[in-house]
Amino acid sequence: MLAQVTNFIIKSSLNKKLNNCTDNPLLLKKYVKKANQAAAKYSEESLGNTWLEFYTSLIKKKL
Repeated sequence: MLAQVTNFIIKSSLNKKLNNCTDNPLLLKKYVKKANQAAAKYSEESLGNTWLEFYTSLIKKKL
């Protein structure tokens, strides 16, 4: 349960930040790095990387 809550918080936070910096590729790169770090940290808790793949595809579309 804690892992699911943490995952939700990470997704919500990244989503807000991505919406605020869609015109700035350097900021997007910064948040992608943070997302990768977060995924590495919580992947052991069987969350998977499906949300990370979603954000990666979202960023590619905006660049």
